[in-house]
Order: sequence, then structure tokens, then C-alpha cells
Amino acid sequence: MLIAVSGGHVVGWHVARSETGTAWSSLLSRIAPPLAAVCDGGDGGDGALKALREIWPSTRVQHCLLHRPSEYHGIPD
Repeated sequence: MLIAVSGGHVVGWHVARSETGTAWSSLLSRIAPPLAAVCDGGDGGDGALKALREIWPSTRVQHCLLHRPSEYHGIPD
């Protein structure tokens, strides 16, 4: 299940077997583009990032640092 949250409230959800770009596009296309989005990188970020860039091209993207610790030295898994 893919879930979009804003201000602590669920603004959209989509049932999917995996986090593909197509699944993320189905979710994001029903939501107005925000100024910024935080991506947790559940599938390595590829599906979500692809959809974000295609559906919301002007939205700034930030990777969640807690979900991507292996990319940052000094932060334990």
C-alpha cells in the first residue's frame, strides 16, 4: 500500500503489489502537486522518484534521512 500524508493527514492511498513507477503515478496523479515532497526510498527510491519527476515536475524532492542511513557515513543501521 502506498500512502501520501500531508500535515499528519492521509491525502491519498493506492493499493499496489510493489512500489513501481506506475503504482506511484496512480497515487500522485490524484493529488495536487506540493511545493516539496519527502521520499522514504522504500524501493530504493526509483519508482517514487520516477513518478515524482513525471507527475510533479516542479516539486522539490527530499530523501528521508532516517530511511536512507547507508548513504550517510556515521549513521548506524
